[in-house]
Amino acid sequence: MHAREKPALMFTGIVDHVGRIADVTSAGKKFLRVETAFTDLKVGESISVDGACLTVIDPLPGSFGCELSLETLDRTVAGGYAVGSLVNLERALLPSDRLGGHWVSGHIDTTAIVAAIEVQDEFWKVDFKGLTGAQKSYVLEKGSIAVLGTSLTINSVSADGFSVTLIPHTLERTTLKGLKPGSAVNLEFDWMLKVICRQVEANLQRLLGEKGLS
Repeated sequence: MHAREKPALMFTGIVDHVGRIADVTSAGKKFLRVETAFTDLKVGESISVDGACLTVIDPLPGSFGCELSLETLDRTVAGGYAVGSLVNLERALLPSDRLGGHWVSGHIDTTAIVAAIEVQDEFWKVDFKGLTGAQKSYVLEKGSIAVLGTSLTINSVSADGFSVTLIPHTLERTTLKGLKPGSAVNLEFDWMLKVICRQVEANLQRLLGEKGLS
C-alpha cells in the first residue's frame, strides 16, 4: 500500500532495530518479507522501513509482509532491496510515546547519494549530494532531516546537498554504519518546514496575482 494513503506525523525517526529482507517477490507487484524483532504486529499496521511508511499485510512470528507501490519504488531505494538487505525499522508513534526525534510522516521525498565520509574519532561526518534547487529550500543548517528513517540534524548545507554527523549510538543501532560513497539513501525533509515553505509560496503567488505581477 502506498505510504501517502496514510495520515501524516506517525514516526519520530528513532529507529527501534535493524531488520533483514527475507524474501522479495516481483511477480506482478513487489512483495517484501522482513525479519523483525517485533512480535505483535497486526494486519493493517503502519511500519517505517528505511523511513518509508508501509502497511503490514501478512504478519508472522518473527517477520511481516508488505507490498510496494510503483510510487514507492520510484521515490525510494526499495527497488534495490534483495534477500539479506538490512533495513531500519520503527513502529508508528503512540499518543503516549516520547517524541525523541522529530515529526516524521514516512512519506519519502527523494533519494540522495553519499558523496563522502570522514571518520572523526568515533563519529562519522557524512556528506550527501544530489538535491535540486527546489529541494534545497527544505534543507536548513541545524534543521532536521530523516535519512533512511533516522532523525538527524543537518550540520551544513552545500551547493547540492548537506552534511550530518553520526554518533556512535546511531552507527550501532541503524544501517547507517553500512554507508559508503555512492550509497543511495531515502530522504524525508522536515514536515513542518515543508508546510511553512508551501504556505509562504502560495501567499506570495496570491499577492503577486492581486498586483498583476504573476
